[in-house]
Amino acid sequence: MDRHWLKSYPEGVPHDIHPEQFTSLNQLLEESFKTHAAKPFSVCMDRWMSYRELDELSAALGAWLQHLGLEPGARVAIMLPNVPQFAVAMAAILRAGHTCVNVNPLYTARELEHQLKDSGATAIVILENFAATLAEVIKRTPLRHVIMASMGDLLGAAYGPWITFAVRHLARMVPAYTFGLDGGLTVTPFTRAIAEGKRHTLKPVDCTLDSIAFLQYTGGTTGLSKGAVLTHRNIVAAILQAEAWFTPALGRIGDVSRINNIAALPLYHIFALTLCPMIEGWGMSETCAIGTNNPVNSQDFSGTIGLPLPGIWIAIKDDAGNSQEPGQGGEICIKGPQVMTGYYRQPLETEKAFTADDFMSTGDIGIMDERGYTRIIDRKKDMIIVSGFNVFPNELENGISLCPGIVECAAIGMADERQGEAIKVFVVKNDPALTEDDISACCKQHLTGYKRPKYIEFRDALPKTNVGKILRRALRAKA
Repeated sequence: MDRHWLKSYPEGVPHDIHPEQFTSLNQLLEESFKTHAAKPFSVCMDRWMSYRELDELSAALGAWLQHLGLEPGARVAIMLPNVPQFAVAMAAILRAGHTCVNVNPLYTARELEHQLKDSGATAIVILENFAATLAEVIKRTPLRHVIMASMGDLLGAAYGPWITFAVRHLARMVPAYTFGLDGGLTVTPFTRAIAEGKRHTLKPVDCTLDSIAFLQYTGGTTGLSKGAVLTHRNIVAAILQAEAWFTPALGRIGDVSRINNIAALPLYHIFALTLCPMIEGWGMSETCAIGTNNPVNSQDFSGTIGLPLPGIWIAIKDDAGNSQEPGQGGEICIKGPQVMTGYYRQPLETEKAFTADDFMSTGDIGIMDERGYTRIIDRKKDMIIVSGFNVFPNELENGISLCPGIVECAAIGMADERQGEAIKVFVVKNDPALTEDDISACCKQHLTGYKRPKYIEFRDALPKTNVGKILRRALRAKA
């Protein structure tokens, strides 16, 4: 198998990267802190944080974590939104020699309990806004230490307390909660942990590229979320891949502080019209969110997910595991130094995820063209087989959405004695006069016979994950 996509690489982008130039992710962090000490790292509510501040704050919190006596590699959860405390907590956990377990702040109590139990996390850094959810389940989890952050913690001595006051008492965004401090559970304010940590020294830790850096849990759209094991090697590789892909373009821009970046999901829910080129890419929790990307000098929207990044191999495989030629469809499979080592404590799921030649099966159906650009068609598990024909819900839904008066729709397959599966479509409409017959007439115009739905049901809303993905399994369960 040749990497024919390399011929489409922009000038200056290397074909491969070498994570072995670092002994661990921690070494990369330490070098970044020294190299960029005076430069701005982040801004939140007009409060800038430099790399030096991030270095000092994370070292203090890391020393405090070490003082707790957690065993090396202990799992420490982070349940924070995009606030400065997140970067401090993440760097601190890694520098202390532990493993980060990222938790979605929007999780329900059930989802949170599953992740804390599955990961075995013994400590958590959490924003007080979400503490009520934690309080519902904490006694059924392995947690022993809670580090409680407030919104204004790192926004300055004058401004920060006002932000915290407004969030708590004016916006009322912090629901009442109680943990019941028994059984050895400790609760420490985020700022106090840092203050106490400054009285200790961060000790060197024995981390290698093969040490676990993150347990990154999947979205759980097809069942309980699984913890993707991401090592220091995986994260270092992902950083180097992104740097290699973007550096040639950044060099032409000059002032990188002028660059604005947004990662939106789903994109069409947020933008109707853009004033700049959209650079589309693709990745998964299992691949450190790195996989393919369109060249950053692209001026036109290609409708593809782009090219494999340096050091990454993409193969389109059929159901028998054979690699397809360009232009032929199949499952997108990926191999590279940023791909997870497996699912945490799930050997059978790990075995199912990888092919005999060490590619990871992604569950996405796609086609790669002769230039190396890949177009995603749909999820493999969502494919509907009607009278032997493969029907992909995304294609079907796009056709139905052309009917005026439809806000969104979702298609599933239902058991059918004659066809094997029949198509059922759930529709959310904003035109009360819209009927099933109207939709059927629209389908006749835009979709071939076997792709037309047999059943149409109107809904006020469609079930979704907390990041906006439609839960087709929930629709199938109630169909």
